[in-house]
Amino acid sequence: MLGGVCLGGRCVYRGMSSAALANAPLDGVILSSYQSLTGRTLAVVEDRAGHRAFAIGEGLKWVAGERVALRGRWSEGVGAGRCLLVDSQRAVVPTDIAGSAAQLMSALSIDFAGATKLLSAFGSDIFDVLERGDAERLADANYSGPEVRQFLESWRRFRSNQSAQTLLDRLGLNEAHRQTLARMLGSETDLDVALRDNPYLAVIHLPGVDWSHADELGLELGVPRDSAERRKAAVVAALRGLGDAGHSFLPAPVLQTAASRLLALSPSQTEWDSALQHLRSRRLIAFDADRVYLPEAFEDAANAARAVLDCARAASLNDPPEDFAAMERAVNQADFRLPRAHFDVLAPALGRALTAIDVVGHPTAQHLAESFVRMCQALRLVPVVLCPAYWVAQALLERCPDERIGTAGALLGVNDQGEPLYENLASLQPDAVLVIGAERLPMPALTYLLTRRTDGCAVILAGDPAADIGVVRGRPFAELARAASAASPPLKLVPLGIAPDRDSPLGAVRALLRNPAAASALVGRFDLPVSVLQLGEPADALTRYAAEVLPKLGLGPAPELVCVTPTRSSLPRAMYAVRNLRRILNPDHANTVGAVGRTQLAPADPFLVTRDLIDGLYIPAGTRLRLITAHDSKGPVAASLGGQRILISADRVNDILQGYVLITAHMHWERADVVVLAVPEGGDVPLGASVLYTIAASATRKLVLLGSPDDVQLLLRQSVKAPYSLFESLLHDLHAQRPPEATADA
Repeated sequence: MLGGVCLGGRCVYRGMSSAALANAPLDGVILSSYQSLTGRTLAVVEDRAGHRAFAIGEGLKWVAGERVALRGRWSEGVGAGRCLLVDSQRAVVPTDIAGSAAQLMSALSIDFAGATKLLSAFGSDIFDVLERGDAERLADANYSGPEVRQFLESWRRFRSNQSAQTLLDRLGLNEAHRQTLARMLGSETDLDVALRDNPYLAVIHLPGVDWSHADELGLELGVPRDSAERRKAAVVAALRGLGDAGHSFLPAPVLQTAASRLLALSPSQTEWDSALQHLRSRRLIAFDADRVYLPEAFEDAANAARAVLDCARAASLNDPPEDFAAMERAVNQADFRLPRAHFDVLAPALGRALTAIDVVGHPTAQHLAESFVRMCQALRLVPVVLCPAYWVAQALLERCPDERIGTAGALLGVNDQGEPLYENLASLQPDAVLVIGAERLPMPALTYLLTRRTDGCAVILAGDPAADIGVVRGRPFAELARAASAASPPLKLVPLGIAPDRDSPLGAVRALLRNPAAASALVGRFDLPVSVLQLGEPADALTRYAAEVLPKLGLGPAPELVCVTPTRSSLPRAMYAVRNLRRILNPDHANTVGAVGRTQLAPADPFLVTRDLIDGLYIPAGTRLRLITAHDSKGPVAASLGGQRILISADRVNDILQGYVLITAHMHWERADVVVLAVPEGGDVPLGASVLYTIAASATRKLVLLGSPDDVQLLLRQSVKAPYSLFESLLHDLHAQRPPEATADA
């Protein structure tokens, strides 16, 4: 198109004859459109040069954002300027030879030689020939009858798909959705025409289509607000929305009220009855007495759901099952050997049918995932949530829709043995990863999660404390906490190191979340994310620890470190450890205890020898490792940090350790200057090598191993499964990568 059109009394075309101007095409993007009651459509089109023009079409339906190639005749004057009276709309085609060949190859499923032959025979007119369906001209170019029919049919499908693409994008549908919808509507149905006549078909036939997007598109295409198609779609959308909230079996009056809210109208009872009966006749909804439900949510999943419930009841002796582990066992035991096509239909239905049951553990997982995703959204971060089982992922997706929630296999792919490819995590480009059920992770998977994530990505594992490791590089979790506090409504997420009860790996989290006093005493008091390891009754142990012990550390009004819960053992032993810590904090011993994790150590600050009394190990990235071994002498082992003398005596270490050490593999993301780990006799630290690997991989200042030389060497010799065999090799590698000044300082 040349130059532009006359708009606002100013003619943009110059040097063109009247005849040429009258027949000039208009290729561009629809900026806005209006459907009149007479069936005409008025649109504002912006061409490739950035000029805008009006277009009027009879029986054509355009939507904003759509790219069009319009043909017709320019009027002598409509309103303030000229307007194209559209006769036809053709496919948007390239303007260059290479692009034309590529489009012909794609549209007609031919090779480069075939595309070149067509262009040689017809030039750029080939697109007009295909558009008009001119079989005679194709036959004149020596193409056989089957070839001509194949060309015209392929072009028709290509045109339909190209024209429908804008509608699919507006509805948030991908290629898989397009194919599913095309199958449901039938091979003889032109998907583009069907969606332009009734975009609400996507709501009716495809779970997950947002009502607001479809309704906006439908009104833009001229569907009347009080149309029967809009009412029927509102019924299905209301059923799905309430089903996502756990209400899948609704009385008709309740359903009508919910659908009326979507319509912003109050249809008559006759209109409602007509809509319900039409949907029922097409088996799009089903009735049971006065209740309405979606067949997709129950009919296809009935046998599977019944098998799951039967297995779960037998395993847990509860009806319905109230035990996460029992439900999970039932899901794994149930036989879902279905063809792939049936499984695609069953997948969302199975998740919805099971999540209608209040399974203990599921609300906790939902709370964690929703809070995590919302906080990431508040910070504009990319979250990934890996779930332990398919039905858990479906349950979370229904309540917290996000394309990056799913099982590890679904998000990362699987190998020939069906094992998730955790090494593909970086391809998702996440800023933060939450893993639910992390106690199941094998060591290679854990290693991949920690080593193959993108720079700055947080990894938060919720599960057994032996596997609960959260490491953040470059992005302090305090940013997430501040963003969550500023969100509306405010969010409080407590990173949890959770110890399992006898049945449920999420039971400890659930108990803590049900006890707001415990969480608020920790989070609210210090305005920090707090690592919490449940000890029996959290209200007693945690609040006493926070109220009686932490203030005596003298960290000031805004401490950068909060240490909670001394051990994961039983409550009596935990309380003994708390009392022991209180005794150690006696002012007479002030020179030997203090705080680890402060951004800076002031000259007057004492130093605290860490042990399992502190669950969170607060280390930033890139620590210079420093290995100190203490002999059994009674004299102190001396070290210096920033000019301050740190005195740690062997008898003091023995007094604190009380003969045992328990280090959980639990990392947090506050800055730290020094971390001291006391190594017990024999170097026997549970998961010691993997714990030390984690610390070394994310520490930024100093790591001190305290113990006899033999015990430290025993610890370092513990093997770690592939890809790292020895922590000692990691120390060597890290030492080799240090800058010269760091090596000299060490």
